[in-house]
Amino acid sequence: MQEMPEQQAYGRWFSLIAWLLIMLVIFWFAQKHLARRENPNMQVQGSVQADGSRQVQLRANAAGHFVGTIELNQQPVQFMLDTGATAIAVPEQLAAQLGMKKGMVMTLDTANGSSRGYSSHIEQLKLGPIELQNVRAIITTGMEGDEILLGMSALNQLEFSKRDNTLTLIQHLN
Repeated sequence: MQEMPEQQAYGRWFSLIAWLLIMLVIFWFAQKHLARRENPNMQVQGSVQADGSRQVQLRANAAGHFVGTIELNQQPVQFMLDTGATAIAVPEQLAAQLGMKKGMVMTLDTANGSSRGYSSHIEQLKLGPIELQNVRAIITTGMEGDEILLGMSALNQLEFSKRDNTLTLIQHLN
């Protein structure tokens, strides 16, 4: 018994659709894997110790950087930890979305040269169970994207230590 040309056409279409669906699923899994390699700390977990201190562990990404997702003024934001940054650096466009107010104009000396910025502050910063209030920040005009640099104005309020590819941040509450 031979198949009719119409059945052959349906079979080809079904086969094509099946292959497209398989390719989409593979692409989706690959994208999720790459995102986890770039930002292994998308959902920062932590713990509260018996003495009341709050602790978070961050894993380094494939490039050796500590990146993750933090909550600034109750909005999730990507960060890169930067011990060389005096304060939290926030791109100007992102600062506007976060409702940050521009303060005094300042000249910033960065690895990419001088640029202009504005003093500011972040009302609330949350990294897992760690919570900081009224943290000094700088709104930068020369910085692009939607990632902040988590600098020393936040890190100075925490104890931190690095072992292998893990960074432990501890907030001691008095």
